[in-house]
Amino acid sequence: MTDYYKKKHNRDKNYSERLETRLFGMIGRGLWALLILPFRKKNPKFAEFAKRWEDIQDLMKRDDHTAWTSALLKADTLLNDVLKTRFAGENLGERLKK
Repeated sequence: MTDYYKKKHNRDKNYSERLETRLFGMIGRGLWALLILPFRKKNPKFAEFAKRWEDIQDLMKRDDHTAWTSALLKADTLLNDVLKTRFAGENLGERLKK
């Protein structure tokens, strides 16, 4: 490969990684708004949920695979806990179906 194509390939790769990061963040913020904001006044645990979400966002800002994995697992747990406040079910799958 010539230098031109190597540079173009790296530039395209960096762009796709940045795009992926932005999309993940936008999806996360959208889910957060849909799940938490309507229940804000009814649930006293809102402050706890908000703090946990901020921790997840801090992990997502890192450029580290381990941090992203941890953020994903924590986001899954947070989603489950939020849904527990409004929907019955034994697990996250059952709550999402309702």
